[in-house]
Amino acid sequence: MTISRFDPLNLGQYEEAPELLHFQWIGKKCKNKVYRYALVDIIEPNDIDAELKQTKTEKNLSQKEIKDKYINGR
Repeated sequence: MTISRFDPLNLGQYEEAPELLHFQWIGKKCKNKVYRYALVDIIEPNDIDAELKQTKTEKNLSQKEIKDKYINGR
């Protein structure tokens, strides 16, 4: 669950993809903190698996491995 001012349903208000997104998650493991997500790539819809959220070069990689590729260039 998210708090309304950080709700993903508000994404419809943007005409262009924002560079940063912020979500405030409520839950025991989330500790009611605001999480910031940065735009790291723009992918054509037919170049990414809609279910797995992976491109052909990312097949068999974990979400952490994909994230590390962008953050650390690995």
